[in-house]
Amino acid sequence: MIIINNHRTHTLQCGLSKYAFEQVKKYKSWEENNKKNADIAFEIRENKNDLLYLDMTDLAKEIDSFNPNRTEEHNIDRDVKRYKPIRNALSHTAILTKPAKGILNATYENIKAKIKNLLEE
Repeated sequence: MIIINNHRTHTLQCGLSKYAFEQVKKYKSWEENNKKNADIAFEIRENKNDLLYLDMTDLAKEIDSFNPNRTEEHNIDRDVKRYKPIRNALSHTAILTKPAKGILNATYENIKAKIKNLLEE
């Protein structure tokens, strides 16, 4: 059972799908191996909630699957497709153009608002 709390009064309780659970196990294993290979003994995550191990695509699919009222305009997966390539360029030390920064920020805020709205339902 996963509990997502947006640090206010709203809580969404859900169980991970079998696919997501397997992904979390894989990502946790990768993280531990990478920490071991880098000789890092300290924790690198403040929160080890399983949901936070999912990549953007898997997270969007999980969130969308818990929303029975999902419409095309509230589809988080669509936002992820726009967000991910720009975020990936940034994480590979690329210097983003002004339009790319604008899309990255706007899409992030859109995803955040959709999740917040889902929590408030």
